Amino acid sequence: MNKMTHASDFITSKMSRDVDNNVIVSHTNIGMAEQGFTLIELMIILIIIAIIASIALPSYQAQIRKNKIERTQSQLLNIALTADKWRASRLTFTGFGLDFTADQYYQYHLQNNGHEWAVLAKPIDVKAGLPVIGITSYGLRCTANVAVAVQSPAALLSDKNCGTDSSSW
Repeated sequence: MNKMTHASDFITSKMSRDVDNNVIVSHTNIGMAEQGFTLIELMIILIIIAIIASIALPSYQAQIRKNKIERTQSQLLNIALTADKWRASRLTFTGFGLDFTADQYYQYHLQNNGHEWAVLAKPIDVKAGLPVIGITSYGLRCTANVAVAVQSPAALLSDKNCGTDSSSW
């Protein structure tokens, strides 16, 4: 019969009987691989997580940017609806103004001459990569890079276009 010398041998020992009904004690050795992860394995896992994060982060940031733009476009459409209601009740745009001039990401600039109006939303933080977004009383909707965008709502009214390298939304 085998004599046990360590407590760990007792925990990992397996007792059984052979054909002649003799007690057989077998030992299971716990090696390094069974005790936990090695430093190399942990580093590989961290590298994999970093790669996944580097792929996912730009996509997440693009989605956040898109949501900011869509929220601003929605705000501009609400302004247009409010202006149309104003004109329907007064037959002029005279006196129409904005209840607010800024939100978290954009400043809103209104040009109103009584016959027509334009609102230009300019990003507060130019480095955020957000475009200038505009809308007019005659339905022109513009989105343009800050560097090439029309810089005032009055220019939107006079030019009747969004400027170079811009698009409609």
